[in-house]
Amino acid sequence: MKRAPTSPTAQGRLDEGGFALVAVLILLIAMMGLAAAMQLAGRTEIRIGTNHYVGTQAYYAAEAGAERFLALVSEKMANGNLTPEMVAEAAAAPPTIPGYTFVEYSAVLAPSVVARQIPQGPFAGLTSLDRDLTVTSSVEGPNGARATVIMDARAQAIPIFQFAAFYEEDLENFPGPRMDIRGRVHTNGDLWIDSITGLYLWGMVTTAKDIHIEAKASGGDPASDGRDVYIRLNDGTWVEVLQDSHAFGADHDPLTFPTPAQDQAFDDWSKSTWDHNIQTRASGVRPLKLPIPEGVDPYELVQPCTGAEPASLAAVKYACNAGLQVRVQGTALEVLNAGGAPQAMPPGAVTYGINKFYDDREQSSSAGNGDPIGATNSNSDREVIEIDLNVFDVADYQNGLIYVTADKTNPGGPDAVADEQQYTVRVRGGQMLKAPLTIATDLPLFVLGDYNNVPGQWQPASFASDAITILSNNWSDGAAGEGAEPPATETEVQAAILAGHSPTPFFGSPDGGGWLNNFPRFLEGWGGVKATINGSLVSLWFAQKAVGAYDGHYYGAPNRDWYFDQRFTDPANLPPFTPVVGQVLRMGFARRY
Repeated sequence: MKRAPTSPTAQGRLDEGGFALVAVLILLIAMMGLAAAMQLAGRTEIRIGTNHYVGTQAYYAAEAGAERFLALVSEKMANGNLTPEMVAEAAAAPPTIPGYTFVEYSAVLAPSVVARQIPQGPFAGLTSLDRDLTVTSSVEGPNGARATVIMDARAQAIPIFQFAAFYEEDLENFPGPRMDIRGRVHTNGDLWIDSITGLYLWGMVTTAKDIHIEAKASGGDPASDGRDVYIRLNDGTWVEVLQDSHAFGADHDPLTFPTPAQDQAFDDWSKSTWDHNIQTRASGVRPLKLPIPEGVDPYELVQPCTGAEPASLAAVKYACNAGLQVRVQGTALEVLNAGGAPQAMPPGAVTYGINKFYDDREQSSSAGNGDPIGATNSNSDREVIEIDLNVFDVADYQNGLIYVTADKTNPGGPDAVADEQQYTVRVRGGQMLKAPLTIATDLPLFVLGDYNNVPGQWQPASFASDAITILSNNWSDGAAGEGAEPPATETEVQAAILAGHSPTPFFGSPDGGGWLNNFPRFLEGWGGVKATINGSLVSLWFAQKAVGAYDGHYYGAPNRDWYFDQRFTDPANLPPFTPVVGQVLRMGFARRY
């Protein structure tokens, strides 16, 4: 039987159904392909994201290693200098970061030291002795992720005698007569400043903590009113310092810690009002590394050499480097060269005398005849190791460093007092030095008369001691005691001074420490006579042998005209064995792929 032919309409429907099927199949295939592509892309994104994550983590680990390296070498810097040995020690101690292994942890230290002027920051303009450092920190982490950071840094050794005044602890200054400080002032502690008739700050003032425009002693003293302190602006004009670290908060309590908002407000004020010539920790000022190994009391700088010190400590102690040593044992005087052998000296160059003069500060009261009542020390009549530079020959300077010390007086000795606090050192005849000279001692030091001030004959010079006192050209040993000294006459000292001071124990304490205006110390009635110091004033410790309390009754204040000696900005003009303070600066870094 023949099949009936399909109508055109029916045939068309069959053709359409076949096309639809093909279209659906194509669409399904496309969708499956798209789904597969999306799945592949998702997996790729996850893989890329994971790789980016672990790579970023590895980068941060490598960067942390480089930062840790800089922190380690900063801690190890002795005398502000960075050496290859210190770098090697740091390289041997990579940090521990869970999941990451340091495959390279090293640094290259430039072989030579370059003298540069610091271009920016709070210490801009100072000369530093630089060594460049390149640190490589490379890590391997999870899934084989690797990252390498190359960091450039600079170890800066800044000679400490580039500051008009530098303190490790709180720096206090509260002068009566007008006082001019012509140079930079820095403290690693707090800065307390006020004045009665005028304190004029000619250079940059920096503190690693805060500034307070009031006296630290006797809080609430009406004489301390936060006025009469002036800072010099860049155009040579002056503006009164009427704000401090606490001026922008709800109170003016110097014992409270400023908030970040107060810090920012203060720093903005300094920029707009003082040309940023006063900077605090709010401005990014950090403590400068002391010229002594980490963890060692800076007083060790002037302590006798034992011969058992670590090399890093012996390298910075004055006594371990002296070319000439003067020692008194009991009452026996000996002068030794650097090798420990007796050294012949011109007659009268170095002498020792008992009860040479009366020191009014080293007692709390006196019967008026040299016998103290309630004295701080057992005897205020000084045992003096005297150095008369007027009779020195050039050869007697040796390597330019003279160290002086003494042992306790024998109980049966001439003054029958076993009290090493009675030993002192006095330098006289130093108007014209024959060569650069540093005199260091762990004893109280007295400088008698003009020092190093003959025009055209200046020499790099410094003193380092437990404490230091300036005696005027008119000083008389026989007249000394109980304010009976003749009036002081104008006296000039051109030298850097590194010595201890007596601090105010705490804010509001009735026991004022004497402040920077009493550093160095005085004993005479100056009565407004000018005392000129051209050099640098540095205090890194508290006096331990000259411990008499400051009470202001034993001298009349001089007019203080204190200059920073600009010649010290040239390393060639620094006194022999000048200590340096240091810092390590991060200069830049790059990631290596």
